Amino acid sequence: MDSKRYVVHDFLIGSPILVDRVDKTLTFYGHNIYGQIYNLANPDHYEVSAKWINSIISRTNNPGYNFLNSPVVDRYVYQYLMTPEQQARCGCKPEVHKGDELIIMTDSYTEAIKKMCVWVFENSYPDAWGDKDTERSRLLRYCENFLADSFEMRPSRKPQAGN
Repeated sequence: MDSKRYVVHDFLIGSPILVDRVDKTLTFYGHNIYGQIYNLANPDHYEVSAKWINSIISRTNNPGYNFLNSPVVDRYVYQYLMTPEQQARCGCKPEVHKGDELIIMTDSYTEAIKKMCVWVFENSYPDAWGDKDTERSRLLRYCENFLADSFEMRPSRKPQAGN
């Protein structure tokens, strides 16, 4: 398993999920029709507790359990937040889904957010609207402004030096 702190995946149709492996959190972002993440300052944010992990372990040990029939977030918890010992206690392990694109793995919160915003823009901006290059800087400015404002908005509420 890679030791990078932040992992971003395409969670659902271009809406990314940020996994913070140190704070053990999952943060979900949404995007609008212009290819902008609209909730950078107020995303859906969840702490993954020991109870949550134990629930996954318990469910995977039931006969007939399959990660395909469970909440999608179970795969992220298993893959990125469970220790090898916790994973070993699971009765099965998740299979990698096609289309569950890895966007970035990094130790930099800033790099994770920037890459996530660019990825959403590149994959969501309607080609039929034309002139994507002209709109790029205008639409990605929201992301840059968010990062420039303050790290106090960061889901973990803990600024990290150098990021």
